[in-house]
Amino acid sequence: MRIFTYALILGVLIYTFGCGGVSTVSTTTSTTLPASGWQTIGGGMDAPVYALIFDASGALVSAGSFNSAGGITDTSHIARWNGTRWEAIGKGLNGVVNALARDSSGNIYAGGSFTVAHNSGGDLAVANLVRWNGSIWQDVGGGVNGEIYALAIDPSNNLYVGGSFTSAGGNIVSNVAEWDGLAWRNLAGGTDSPVHSLSFDSSGKLIAGGAFLNTTSGVNANRLASWNGAAWSDLTGGRDYYINAIVAVTANIFVGGGLIDSTSADKRIVGRYDGSAWEQLPVGTSAGELVEDMAVDSLGTVYVAGKFTTAGGVTVNGLTSYDGATWEAFGGGLDGNLVRAVVLDSSGNIYVGGDFTKAGGIGASYIAKYLKP
Repeated sequence: MRIFTYALILGVLIYTFGCGGVSTVSTTTSTTLPASGWQTIGGGMDAPVYALIFDASGALVSAGSFNSAGGITDTSHIARWNGTRWEAIGKGLNGVVNALARDSSGNIYAGGSFTVAHNSGGDLAVANLVRWNGSIWQDVGGGVNGEIYALAIDPSNNLYVGGSFTSAGGNIVSNVAEWDGLAWRNLAGGTDSPVHSLSFDSSGKLIAGGAFLNTTSGVNANRLASWNGAAWSDLTGGRDYYINAIVAVTANIFVGGGLIDSTSADKRIVGRYDGSAWEQLPVGTSAGELVEDMAVDSLGTVYVAGKFTTAGGVTVNGLTSYDGATWEAFGGGLDGNLVRAVVLDSSGNIYVGGDFTKAGGIGASYIAKYLKP
């Protein structure tokens, strides 16, 4: 995903999908849940939300291009919803946040395009990457020299950063790098174009997606590559659309993105890889539609967010879920503008952020919650 959220911890997922052959489409049914499930969140923001995550206490952290959340001061580009009102995190940041991640100690990492983190004790100069330790913003290894689009953290708390940059902490890299808490690591040269999304497969390998065609180590990756800790490999030819989002469910990897060639006869923008072959899934019907984010729940249902009208033949308007057989719509979806982020709480309620101003027909300023029945 170009504006991605965070790494999912795999291995606890218990739902197994059936797999099809290349370019086949599963037989699907569809359902639509009632519009009454949509709720606003604290008055929303004054500009789009690009990333969402829950902190260690279960509070929702939202980030993006906004200058204010719910009219609360010091909430520029990042804020925390405590269940009642928006709260400042430090005193905010001075530029756009595209990605969020959380480590096992509860530290929140933010990546994007910014140069200053505002602490109550004074400003901190940074380079597009910071860490919130619960009390203050901290620099992370000197950051990177370009925009960050994706963050992911492995079980050992190593941080992986993807985007459009050539240096991390002064070290030469190419669009992707690893921070182990002490030093930056160049991942076999990285990729030849930006990385938009990072996640992990069921074996713990890092999966990178984006606009690249090759890794700089010579692997013909076609917008998707797998890193095993020592070398890159491709995923059976990759995809013919930019990859903005990746999630894994057991042995399956789901990817979504945006069309490269708008004249393509096949406008579908979601695929499933079973370890040996790709299956195109029925999301996307026209040029300009795209997927920006994905999430997965404890049963292995995949949630897909972006700018698209239909999934599995049902009108969904930017948000759908897929359990391996059924595509679901949520109360009319969003108002047709881009949904950039989706996360689920422990009760299965859905939170979305993006460019929209209505959810299920009710006013919602760039962020909304769907209360599942």
